[in-house]
Amino acid sequence: MAILRYVDKKSFLHELDPRTKIALCGSIMIISLIFNHPLLMVSLFIFVLILSFAAKIHKEFLARIKALAGVVIFAFILWTLAYRLSLFTSSASSKVFFVLGPIAIDELSLLYGISMPFRILILIGAPLLFFMTTTFNELILSFVKLKIPYLWAFTIGLSLRLITSVLDEAKTIKDAQVSRGLELEKGSLLKRIKNYIPIISPLISKVMGMEDQLAISMETKAFGSHKKRTFYKELRMRRRDLILTFLSLLLLFFCVWLRSNNFGIIK
Repeated sequence: MAILRYVDKKSFLHELDPRTKIALCGSIMIISLIFNHPLLMVSLFIFVLILSFAAKIHKEFLARIKALAGVVIFAFILWTLAYRLSLFTSSASSKVFFVLGPIAIDELSLLYGISMPFRILILIGAPLLFFMTTTFNELILSFVKLKIPYLWAFTIGLSLRLITSVLDEAKTIKDAQVSRGLELEKGSLLKRIKNYIPIISPLISKVMGMEDQLAISMETKAFGSHKKRTFYKELRMRRRDLILTFLSLLLLFFCVWLRSNNFGIIK
């Protein structure tokens, strides 16, 4: 399952203008970087989950978020144990729960240990929500509407599209090799790395073939011959798009004001 794959559903979020979704998801990500209190991080992640339910993609969204379980657990352990050794350590004193040499677990480190994993989930979940509700064609067109040069917009959209295609090819090759008796999880670490060579080699060949086909297709369609392009589908901001974009930006500025007044941070 490619993590950036579009999920075709009929929902309010799917029908929004991509520029509105960029403003909404971008505001969510910036707000998660502004604050660091665990209550706000948890609330913000719950809001992202609510959006996934509103988009009717909660099952697919949660399935892809589960792939981050190892990262979340590692982040919790790392921030909890090593917070007092980091450059971001607060000088404020707090109740100490456990001490082992240079490692000390206190109230502050525990709060950061809870907050940072949720920040990771938000920073990944918000863009994931955007890509699951926006086609690559809409993405490219929205970049063009935002005055990004078409060549850059096309390159970004094509790169994201190729990531999905390459992951699909890797899964197909892996399944084929495993069905032929390839054992990937046995032996030492070096042995397991070598076991992936029968997957990587044909994948590289396949990717090079895709590159040649893409180059031929672009040349036959005279890509880049005209700087000004027309589009079959035009994006237009409707009233609800304008309202939601305004509310997203208003919320972002309000959160910046709250942060300037030392609200929403661990003290």
